[in-house]
Amino acid sequence: MAIVLEQTVGQRGSGGDRTAASLAVAAGDVLIAICTAQDSNTNNLPVGSVIFNGSENFTLVIAAGGSAGAGQPCRIEIWRLNAPTATTANVVADFASGINETTLTVFRLSGADAADLIEAQDSDTANGFAPAMSLVTAAAGAFALGGIVSEAEITGYGTSQTERSNFDDQGFENSNTSTEPLASAGTHDHSYGMSGGNPYAQASIAINASAGGGETSDVKKLSGVLHASLKKISGIVEASVKKVSGVSNV
Repeated sequence: MAIVLEQTVGQRGSGGDRTAASLAVAAGDVLIAICTAQDSNTNNLPVGSVIFNGSENFTLVIAAGGSAGAGQPCRIEIWRLNAPTATTANVVADFASGINETTLTVFRLSGADAADLIEAQDSDTANGFAPAMSLVTAAAGAFALGGIVSEAEITGYGTSQTERSNFDDQGFENSNTSTEPLASAGTHDHSYGMSGGNPYAQASIAINASAGGGETSDVKKLSGVLHASLKKISGIVEASVKKVSGVSNV
């Protein structure tokens, strides 16, 4: 089954709570939240929590950037919620108050494998130009999501990436996200262009697709071939035993 991006909701602000409103979740969906923050006070950049529907807590997948008073003045975090309740509700990310710039972008996906959600992940943070991140997938049909927060303008995206949120109209507080279907297994770049070398933090993940009709049909076909082969082998063995038994009885 192919992964489908059903909805994207985002919000930008200064510190405090960021809200992605009115996500219309259906049974079997998963939610991915990308949170970014930019401020010289790196003690306060990490996100406190991400919650759907007032009480359903996301789990942190990967983070990069400033934390605990060290690192770049930019931070990005990717969170997941594997089995949200089928309802229409908000996602709220809790940032420390007083942070200069915070963003929340939430993706609602159908067709993802909630039991084995994260196939690959990568991140990077430094002061300079952001290099391409690398996602290595073992199966076809995965789906990449990523983002960057930077003190430079975000000028472009890697091949096959589609812009999903663009909070890029301020001098030192810019954040973008994008997605990319990964049709084949292998190594995939996920990248963002910058207008100049500046502090940044970026992260990306690949989501596994759930098993669909093709896989089920293949398993049934293989099972049928195996069953027929066993019957054939059984018949040969039975005939051979009868032949040997007849010879021994002569």
